[in-house]
Amino acid sequence: MDPAAGDDSPGVPSPRPAVPPVAPGRRMGTALSAPADSTALLAVTGEIDLSTAPGLRVACEAAAAHHRRHLIVDLSEVTFMSSAGINLMVNLRREYTPPQGLHLVLNATVTRLWDLVGITDLFTIHPSRAAALAATTSP
Repeated sequence: MDPAAGDDSPGVPSPRPAVPPVAPGRRMGTALSAPADSTALLAVTGEIDLSTAPGLRVACEAAAAHHRRHLIVDLSEVTFMSSAGINLMVNLRREYTPPQGLHLVLNATVTRLWDLVGITDLFTIHPSRAAALAATTSP
């Protein structure tokens, strides 16, 4: 079990993602699940900055290691994102194969930041987790 990555059991994502609140003393939390055979879902909560980005990188690598066709990264519960988080997500887009398989859920705060930086159009963004799941599980 990797508590830092939010996994419920070793190497096996739980069927339903529970986005846990950020644990006391931690500024970021993640939960990995597999809501469909072709989709991995990484839910992120809290702050993404220079000190938490490495932990998120590990969680993203763990999600990608499941070799699902689609990876949804749900950032709707992120309260702050620095340039370290932006850089991490841009690099994830470059590294995820196929890039069309990477789907994001953003809240208004992160969307505004990404619009200002000019990277929103680089990603497939959905308004909600349900919309992302529907897009990745439809035939």
